[in-house]
Amino acid sequence: MWFKKQVSTPSEKLLSREGFEKAYREYWKELYGLCYYQVQDEELAKEIIQNIFKSLWERRAKLEIKTSLKGYLVRAVKLEVMEYYRTEVCHNEHLKNYALEQANVASAPGWEVEFKELNGTLNSLVNGLPTQRQRVFKMSRYDGFKNHEIASKLDISTKAVEYHISKALSHLRSHLQEYRTG
Repeated sequence: MWFKKQVSTPSEKLLSREGFEKAYREYWKELYGLCYYQVQDEELAKEIIQNIFKSLWERRAKLEIKTSLKGYLVRAVKLEVMEYYRTEVCHNEHLKNYALEQANVASAPGWEVEFKELNGTLNSLVNGLPTQRQRVFKMSRYDGFKNHEIASKLDISTKAVEYHISKALSHLRSHLQEYRTG
């Protein structure tokens, strides 16, 4: 009797926890090196690789890898790095445009007094928030921390961070109605 040997695809290998862990151990270091070479930031490279493996695990049942697993993962790294730079460039462009707008507003006749008044009112409102909400809001909006970073630093849940930011923004909106345009 002739039996055909059953050959498993890269996708099928990932279905089991053992197969996934083996792939993780086998490729993590190489993928990290490739990613680090492109972004030159250890933490960012680790985060990108972790996100790729997380996504791989979550989609393992639906995933169809037509190439080698290594080829698939290398391509995923390249795509994630390109996406990072695309969003980073877009974000920096928005910041540049915002800075130009603020410079124009600050230099426009009559706006300087109103701008200072609004800024003072905003600072008073933020400083009047409950202590934890104020801390979360300032870390988010002034210091630029991400929600998960704030949660980690303050030892609270990400949901709690989202709640505090939402409440702070709602409070500010309701008290800054007179400054709204349009």
